[in-house]
Amino acid sequence: METYTYDYHVKEWEAFAKEVDADPEDLAISLWADFEEMTREVGAHPYDMMQYSAGVYLGEVETIMRPRRALWTETPDEVTVALWLDNCDAYADAGEAFIRDYVSFHSLDVSRMDETALAYYGLMVTHLMERDLPEFIEVFCQWNYTLTDAELREELIGSTMGTMLDCVPVG
Repeated sequence: METYTYDYHVKEWEAFAKEVDADPEDLAISLWADFEEMTREVGAHPYDMMQYSAGVYLGEVETIMRPRRALWTETPDEVTVALWLDNCDAYADAGEAFIRDYVSFHSLDVSRMDETALAYYGLMVTHLMERDLPEFIEVFCQWNYTLTDAELREELIGSTMGTMLDCVPVG
C-alpha cells in the first residue's frame, strides 16, 4: 500500500503529539506559527521539520502546495520520495532511465535537433514524468523549494533537455 505525503505527515504529527502527551491541534497551532522562523534559524530542509508536519495536520500546507501540484494526475509514493531524497544517485538514475527510455522509444536523434525541437521534447518528457514518475517531480520540488512554480518548470525542462543531450549514442 502506498503512503502519500499528506497521510505520512498527519501520521507523523499524531504520533509526535501522542509521544509528548499533548493535544495534537493545540500543539500544531503553536509549532506551525514558528515554521518560517525555524526554517531560517535551523537551516534544515523545511519538509524534514516537525513544524511542517504540523502545518500539514492543520491543512495550512495543502493551501501552500496546491498550485504547484494542481495539474498532477498522480500522487507520488512517499516511500519512493523519501528514498530518493536520501539517495541522489538513485534519483538521478531513475530520471535518466526514464528519459533514455523516451528517447529510445521515439527513436529520437537529439544530436540533430535544434533548440526549439529539443525544448519541445523536453516539455513532452516533463509532462510524462508528471504523470508516470511523479516521485521524481516531487523530489525535484522539495530540493528546489525556494523556486516559484514557473522557475521550477523552467529548471526541470532545462534539466530534462540536458539529460536528453547526454543520450546521444556513442560511436
